[in-house]
Amino acid sequence: MDLAATLKSEIVRPTLTLVVPGLTAIAPFLIQSKRLLPNLSRYLERHSTLASFTILLAVLAVGLILQSIGSWFEAGIIDRKLEARYPNLSSDRYDYLRLSYTTEPIGQRYLRTVTLHLKFELSMAPAVMLTLIGVNWINSDLHVFGTTQIWSISIALGLIAAYSSVDTQIRPPVDT
Repeated sequence: MDLAATLKSEIVRPTLTLVVPGLTAIAPFLIQSKRLLPNLSRYLERHSTLASFTILLAVLAVGLILQSIGSWFEAGIIDRKLEARYPNLSSDRYDYLRLSYTTEPIGQRYLRTVTLHLKFELSMAPAVMLTLIGVNWINSDLHVFGTTQIWSISIALGLIAAYSSVDTQIRPPVDT
């Protein structure tokens, strides 16, 4: 058994789709809570192991919530649009999912990679929107950025979120 291959596919890939979006979403709120709650900040500094574990659990929980939002977006919006253009899409998908192989085809690895990208993009769109809210909240308190700068940052983050949600639309099936 190849331990490296197992760790690569079973731990790293799901973690990537949970941790990066979760941390992206809550980072501004962690910064703001540390700034606004000095007693909590001191407590967490004295209990760094507990703080690290709590933050990790929060990041994973937010990542799971973001992944659920992304799945809802995919099922409720993207799939409906694709099914309107390709009426056999659902039956073809379920037929494909019922397939069983004795030897895994090479294309399966590629499909896992595409699925990873899709999950990541679907989770990052709402994560960037939460980051946008958090950055604006921090700026409203600290006035780090001027009006033009915060508008530029807000527009850039909004465009990143829009691109993430638009880029997730799966390319239409190829007719053979």
